[in-house]
Amino acid sequence: MVNLPFKNRPSSLYHINPTKIIALGLNYRDHIAESASMKGLPASGVPEEPEEPILFPKLPSAVIGPDDTIVIPAYLREYNFKDPRCDYEAELAFIIRDRCRKVPESEAYDHILGYLCLNDVSQRNFQKLDKS
Repeated sequence: MVNLPFKNRPSSLYHINPTKIIALGLNYRDHIAESASMKGLPASGVPEEPEEPILFPKLPSAVIGPDDTIVIPAYLREYNFKDPRCDYEAELAFIIRDRCRKVPESEAYDHILGYLCLNDVSQRNFQKLDKS
């Protein structure tokens, strides 16, 4: 569980203990261009947006607080990753206030508790190999 202070209420904390984290990949044009260039593809012109949203889960156990240390597992080298490559990205995240389902677009904002900055850390070696 992570405790986050509310900006306008410094004495109040919000306890984050997520049951699921859903991430959206390639969610803006600069990121699409960067991904293309990392794969050796030309990033010139207007990059193509994915036809469908790229959704993927993150493990709730990976959530840490704003002052916690990001731990890069030492065992990566034991699994023949000669150059473990951890990347980070600043992301905009939001916390859903309540359990909801089939919410009309016009009511979606009613279910958002708040927004926060998120540091998304990924192990690129694993992503490169995982083709599932």
